[in-house]
Amino acid sequence: MNSVEKVRGIPSESRIEVEAPSKEAEAEELKRKGYQTFTYKEGDSTYLMQQYYIVFLKKGANLQTGFP
Repeated sequence: MNSVEKVRGIPSESRIEVEAPSKEAEAEELKRKGYQTFTYKEGDSTYLMQQYYIVFLKKGANLQTGFP
């Protein structure tokens, strides 16, 4: 009996394996929602990234927030 079984009382036979969705499935879901995605491979790892934008206001009524 391992520590998880002691704490939760779950026998090891009743555990289930959960597979993470594939990178392709995640990319397709993001594209369906309107996001632009791309993959980056480094060594034996593949990273799924999505494009986003940061906007800095330099003028206007919202500038008076106390930031220099």
